[in-house]
Amino acid sequence: MSAIVFKRFILLAAGFLICYSAYCQDGKITTEQPDQSYGAEVLEKNSFQLESSLYYNHINDSNDPIITSNLLRYGIGKSVELRLMIEQGNYRDTYIEKTSQSLYPLALGTKVEIVREGRSCPGLALVGYVQLPFTNFDQQHSRWSPALIAAAEKGIGNFTITANIGCKQQAFESGWEYIATTDIKYEVNDHLQLFAEYFGQYQGGEDPVHNADGGILWQASARFQLHLAAGSSLNYAPSYFFINTGFALLLPKRNND
Repeated sequence: MSAIVFKRFILLAAGFLICYSAYCQDGKITTEQPDQSYGAEVLEKNSFQLESSLYYNHINDSNDPIITSNLLRYGIGKSVELRLMIEQGNYRDTYIEKTSQSLYPLALGTKVEIVREGRSCPGLALVGYVQLPFTNFDQQHSRWSPALIAAAEKGIGNFTITANIGCKQQAFESGWEYIATTDIKYEVNDHLQLFAEYFGQYQGGEDPVHNADGGILWQASARFQLHLAAGSSLNYAPSYFFINTGFALLLPKRNND
């Protein structure tokens, strides 16, 4: 099964590499992956972007999930975008239940820009999802679980600081979890960014799950980006770590306003 997941990811990446060669145009790509924090920017109207990551997760006392995480984004207005999140692969339910970097196996969402970033104020946005339980074949797992996250983002020189706070209903149970993240990116040059991040998950009556990750983002062109990242839980049992790599592709917007 893991070989199938890997082959599908490679085929997907190869297909978009071919597309990339045809769309090297002016502009700049901004992404949600590979970190766990949502930024405050939205896509321009009629723009389409794909972000794809391959996760290897090692979880003590459990199977090791290998997951493809795909985020499809489409700008539908000046300050609104639609998004579809797909997280599937080997030991998918273990990944969803036992890691903090997971969301839902399949979810439809939106991001709404509330305040555009200015010289003295951060950008603010709301991100919402609802799980689509069509890939959860166990009737017990057929939940339309919602998630709502507030995002703030501010650039200071070569640094960009992002913070999230929110809540989500668990994918397979009725309980709720609270989410908090803080992310710092540093732009080394026009092509290379580094990031470090804290992200936590909190649930009443249970120990909080603290995590940290970091990685690199390499912008090959104005519309194509590659990334590599790694992270781990902090002082939590069962402990886990993950590695993810992937790409993002921004297609030219359709001029049909």
